[in-house]
Amino acid sequence: MQALADLHTHSNASDGALSPAELVRSAADADLAAVAITDHDTMEGVAEALQAGDEVGIEVIPGIEISTIGPGGVEVHVLGYFLDRQYPPLDELLRKLRESRFDRGREMVEALNNIGVKVGLDRVVEIAQGGAIGRPHVARAIIEVGAASTIDSAFG
Repeated sequence: MQALADLHTHSNASDGALSPAELVRSAADADLAAVAITDHDTMEGVAEALQAGDEVGIEVIPGIEISTIGPGGVEVHVLGYFLDRQYPPLDELLRKLRESRFDRGREMVEALNNIGVKVGLDRVVEIAQGGAIGRPHVARAIIEVGAASTIDSAFG
């Protein structure tokens, strides 16, 4: 039997739908040998995922996804694996990136309010459940106020 892994997953610590433990259990249910937790700009879900991995017998790879702007203004998503989530310089970088995501989320909400889509920043933060705010969280809030019917159509 061939061992398979999913090396790019997001939990609700960023913009995923499942908790880190639920994500790991789902990967185990799919008969994967390993799963990488690669949330956007945070490693907050890794400890929970590692514990769940021990419980269900699946290897959990601590990871992260960081977005940046490359040459020509192209958005680049960089995945990192087997990082020390307690390394102070990394922790500081991630804190700054999360602050930047929060600021970008606030700007999206303000822009939506300016065009008559009454989305509340508090609600977007609540939808993010303590994770890094992203477009999917804003999109869910847009759907809740009836300004879109799907996540894809919220920004389409």
